[in-house]
Amino acid sequence: QNHPQFEIAEYADILCGPLSSIQRLQAKYGDSKEYWLYENGFPFTLGQSEIIPRSMPLRGRQANLAGYHQWSSCFWGTEKKDGKFRPGYFHGTAAVYYPPEFGRKGVPVRSLRLINCAQGIIDFDSVAMLEKLIAAAPESVDSKEAAEYLKQKMENNA
Repeated sequence: QNHPQFEIAEYADILCGPLSSIQRLQAKYGDSKEYWLYENGFPFTLGQSEIIPRSMPLRGRQANLAGYHQWSSCFWGTEKKDGKFRPGYFHGTAAVYYPPEFGRKGVPVRSLRLINCAQGIIDFDSVAMLEKLIAAAPESVDSKEAAEYLKQKMENNA
């Protein structure tokens, strides 16, 4: 994953991988390709700071990514043949939903990972809305102040 296959990338329009690969691909292909981030569950695993799933949308925006692919976020497994989910079992640690047995009958339970990721999408949308407001009146004092604030915040969080 950290060593992109350039001979394959030559024939693809959309390239997907971890950020280290994407940066190498972007250096070679620039804007001629569409890039998606793929982190295989890492941002959602147990023990990770809640800021990691929340920051993913803005990190992707800063890296000019078109999307995010999460392989293991909706998978849970069972240790034994009894069919019962056990927290902490393999990819279940990265689940954004937990099985219905932990909540109301038949309704999956939302994880804090899901809530933090949703907050990240709201952050992303807020930045996009602010940029549209700035673009609508770029010469206004409020727009200039908002643009400077946004620039500082985005650069400090890169």
